Amino acid sequence: MSKVAVQLLSWNGEKHLRACLSSLAKQTFSDFELLVLDNGSTDASVSIIEDALKNFPRPARFIRSEKNLGFAGGHNALFELTQSKYVFCVNQDVALADDYLEKIIGFIDKNPGVGSASGVLRHEDGSIDTAGLAKNWYEKVYDIIHAPSESETRVFGVSGALPVYRRAAALDVSPDGKLFDENFVSYKEDADLAWRLNIFGWSSFVLSEAEALHERGFGADKKWKASHYAKQKMSSRNHLLTLTKDLSSAEMWRLPIIVFYELGKIAYLAVFVPKALGYLPDFFRLLPQTLKVRKVIWQRLKAAKKNG
Repeated sequence: MSKVAVQLLSWNGEKHLRACLSSLAKQTFSDFELLVLDNGSTDASVSIIEDALKNFPRPARFIRSEKNLGFAGGHNALFELTQSKYVFCVNQDVALADDYLEKIIGFIDKNPGVGSASGVLRHEDGSIDTAGLAKNWYEKVYDIIHAPSESETRVFGVSGALPVYRRAAALDVSPDGKLFDENFVSYKEDADLAWRLNIFGWSSFVLSEAEALHERGFGADKKWKASHYAKQKMSSRNHLLTLTKDLSSAEMWRLPIIVFYELGKIAYLAVFVPKALGYLPDFFRLLPQTLKVRKVIWQRLKAAKKNG
């Protein structure tokens, strides 16, 4: 069994996949297995992946899904296929430095209390795309876009674009044995998992010496607008689901601040992006199930503290 399971999801990623797969093939760290799942692509993604895997230097598996399972569903499907010590989730639009995985695994191996770790992701112009996740005073989780002050910086969490998770930590904080909450589909799954890792006492770090390129690309203008609305809708909904699941009783005093902020966001969207307001019916539809999940999470934490 390989130490690391590298999980790559593809969806209409012909523009990025060659660079991504090439960077994975060049990794100086070798003890990994690559699992690729295509989420029903309609472009040349499948043929690009098949060609790249013919001579891939590490064990590799390719799975094709007829439908789009989303970010959460796709990674959960791959997560169930291995028992590796670490899980490395890779976005199709990233290209890693050759020693990226070597640096991350070297660090996390030496620090058993670390549940997740990542490097610094940069745009093509050298500016920082993400150097981890932080949480502000009204409980919004966001990407850190300034350079880390230290070579090893503790953060609230790491971005889902290129994280390494310790499997034991992911299972420790999971209410159902899965890596991500599939109700989220896409967006904010990383924030939810980061929050739960914090709740259960696992730490997260960003390593400044591990770097990767992240090209967040969109298609034609109409496609960009459609994807922008969908992203805003799911991101807003999943932010509320995260708060519902993960906000502790000790943090409830901030609820008036959170409600004030959320009402302001609703007012803004109603005026400028009314299409995105569809997240509210979705949130209330998922609320009963999410409250049940919250109960499981906090009961598990209570039991862990009692036994620990």
